[in-house]
Amino acid sequence: MLKSNKEFLHMPHDVSPSPSLSAAEKNMLRLLEEGLPLCLRPYEEIARKAGCSEEEVMALIQRLKQEKTIRRFGAGINHRKAGFRENALLAWNLENFPEETAASLGETAASLKFISHCYLRPSLCPDWPYSLYIMLHASSPCELAERVKETWKRLQEVTPHPLKKPLVLRTLEEYKKSSMNYF
Repeated sequence: MLKSNKEFLHMPHDVSPSPSLSAAEKNMLRLLEEGLPLCLRPYEEIARKAGCSEEEVMALIQRLKQEKTIRRFGAGINHRKAGFRENALLAWNLENFPEETAASLGETAASLKFISHCYLRPSLCPDWPYSLYIMLHASSPCELAERVKETWKRLQEVTPHPLKKPLVLRTLEEYKKSSMNYF
């Protein structure tokens, strides 16, 4: 298992170097990050603001999707207003688990539709041995408890090692939730 940030930083990651973006492309991305204007031709409106053509905006989006710089292009939904008022961070202690097993657990958790975030991080503190972090969402406390059980059960199925119950940190209050603006 990963024991330090230094060890983690020297691991190969499945991330290609970021493409060089021109100032004009960064400007287009900044406008896209603000959200699509509610009009008949939103890309034309973004192009007008960016000082380029609609075709250039569309070409940039297509290229960055192909390069996987843009993972997803869609609506941002306020999960609480959509009825998902319960969420929790699950933390698993994977101390002494082989890296392959930890990766398999992360991939399995990430495949569950009610999980929005799944990270493997080095465990650096003896008093905090957790290294697999999962954020899951539900519409009620009962559904949240069921999803925690389901997640734990699914993870137990993919590892030959005994997997203890996760630490469950329920959200009490949300102070900020937003997408990152990079440009």
